[in-house]
Amino acid sequence: MVAIAASRVALVTALMISATSSQGVAAQPSPSFPPFINDISGNASIGALFKLQRDDMKASLKKDADPYTADGAEYVEQGDDVADNEWISKSGYRFKDKALTQQGIGILNAFSSLPKSVLDANMQRTVEINHGANKGAQERALVDAFDLPYLHFMADGFGPTLGKVFLEAYQRGDLKKTAALIKASELSTSTAKKHFDYPRPFQVSDSRVSLVPDRWIFAGDHPYTASEASFPSGHTNSGQTDALLLAVMVPERFDALVARGDGYGFSRVILGVHYPLDVIGSRMHAEMAVAKRLNDPQYRTLFNEAKRQLREVLEKGCGKSLAQCVSTQATNDDPWASDQAKAFHRYTLTYQLPRDSAKHEAVSVPKGAEVLLEAALPNLSAEQRRQLLASTALPAGYPLDQAGASWQRLDLIAAHDAGQRKR
Repeated sequence: MVAIAASRVALVTALMISATSSQGVAAQPSPSFPPFINDISGNASIGALFKLQRDDMKASLKKDADPYTADGAEYVEQGDDVADNEWISKSGYRFKDKALTQQGIGILNAFSSLPKSVLDANMQRTVEINHGANKGAQERALVDAFDLPYLHFMADGFGPTLGKVFLEAYQRGDLKKTAALIKASELSTSTAKKHFDYPRPFQVSDSRVSLVPDRWIFAGDHPYTASEASFPSGHTNSGQTDALLLAVMVPERFDALVARGDGYGFSRVILGVHYPLDVIGSRMHAEMAVAKRLNDPQYRTLFNEAKRQLREVLEKGCGKSLAQCVSTQATNDDPWASDQAKAFHRYTLTYQLPRDSAKHEAVSVPKGAEVLLEAALPNLSAEQRRQLLASTALPAGYPLDQAGASWQRLDLIAAHDAGQRKR
């Protein structure tokens, strides 16, 4: 076993020199790098939508960031022009729940006893992903990073047609309750970061991680970096929370939106500021927190109001039912709804990290987790949804799995797809 307190390399200047001297991208991604992420950059339809996402985000940052720099963007919050923050405030709901934060630490405690072989593989996978990303994937990763206060990044999870409707409605301020609720639902990971106190990949002197230069958002080629400890990932927690809430609101896009949340976490590894385990841990924490909230009647009242607004606006913009709108999007133009996206999702559940093959415990589905499939599988009972989560779960023994209820082993897309076949 290893102690999880490694010394940090604190000189940012040295990091920037190291980054700018190693900005080259590997000619061929590692076999463990999922080509899906690089291939998205070549998709014309989703590429056109991505440019709108990027440009709308930059316009929002120019309005909200003071100054308009990477440092200024750190303090931006979603404004009243796109979010009904007053509605959230008047609701009286306690979004900053310390109990949820502590539960989040509890489900991640297996991190503290991981063997060196797993932590070494965690670093190796980080380097492979960081070096394997092409320039298109790097640009997307930076947009994901700087779009943290907003929801532009989720548009491509809806597909090219519905995504444009979502993006335009969001920019107009037609989704204020939806936007406000989603962002208010995110949980901070600062307490967990302090608890585990693990250095980021680029802070390890011999990591071979290359920080990604910002050629697209604030320009100037300054490398993107990050502060605080590494485990778990705060950006990923937010991105996964946003994606999962939208997937429950629009179950016609359940698989695609869940996979888009996985892509947000993958972006953090591309940038070299997080490891796969940081991302996996935050996915677990987000699923736990969203399930807890959806099982809370007071929250559910707010959620249903925001959901109704989103669905009405999307249907109006599309001119037909959401099911019809989704079905008319060509598969070739809709990568997040493809089989490749599902394979990518499966990859991100473990990032091919070593599994302890000696462990064979049957999965215990966390209490209340079945609510995450309720909207997508409305004809099934809660017990049937729990059975689906159990029958499609990962085998025991992957990093962060723990005895008892295990969020690490849940595969929401596999469970959803199995449930659809039951209909």
